[in-house]
Amino acid sequence: MSSYNNDQVLRYDGESGDFLDVFVTEASGGLYGPSNTVFRDNVFVVVSARSSAVLRYDAGSGDFLGALVTPGSGGLNYPHYAQFHDGILYLAGKRNDNILMYDADSGAFLGQLVAPRSAGLNGPRGLLILPVTQSCCRHVACLPPNADM
Repeated sequence: MSSYNNDQVLRYDGESGDFLDVFVTEASGGLYGPSNTVFRDNVFVVVSARSSAVLRYDAGSGDFLGALVTPGSGGLNYPHYAQFHDGILYLAGKRNDNILMYDADSGAFLGQLVAPRSAGLNGPRGLLILPVTQSCCRHVACLPPNADM
């Protein structure tokens, strides 16, 4: 569970809800305002909103492994949510009101999927990539700031 105001990631028991430990220590690797966490290929990926970066940690120990997306890469500004799909990391940029794409392995900037404020997008805090269908090649949905996630 990302602890945004403490700059940590905490672990809780999945059945009882009891606190287990601090999985990623305060500000480890430049963690500042963790807003989203994702497991991928035995790596724990954390979106660091206030440092505008995506950081990687060992999935077993929580040790810092390095940045997947370096601060501000590709114009990233206050990312709030991430999703991996088909080798691409999609990031919802809350302050730029856009969706950016990065290579899921190298973190290299690939481009912008949704332009700033496209169709009124304002402060995206969620992102959902749905499977490809016969009628459409890619679906993207963003939740408004007040939506339940």
